Amino acid sequence: MRITATITAKGQVTIPLPIRKRFQGRIIEFVMEGNRVEIRPVPSAAGTLSEFVTAYVPIHEAREATWGDIGKA
Repeated sequence: MRITATITAKGQVTIPLPIRKRFQGRIIEFVMEGNRVEIRPVPSAAGTLSEFVTAYVPIHEAREATWGDIGKA
């Protein structure tokens, strides 16, 4: 299947409905290989960051490391 779309002046593209129906989430990644660009679905937001993960950190520890005491009562 080949479908064309237009890139707007703001760099936006509407992904055609038949393609959107094949993706199960709302997050996609662009993979560039030479002159070819692929659009792939990402199962979750965490999936986009998985290559940067070196160890499991509980969310409360990550929040404290990022924001410190901000927001604590």
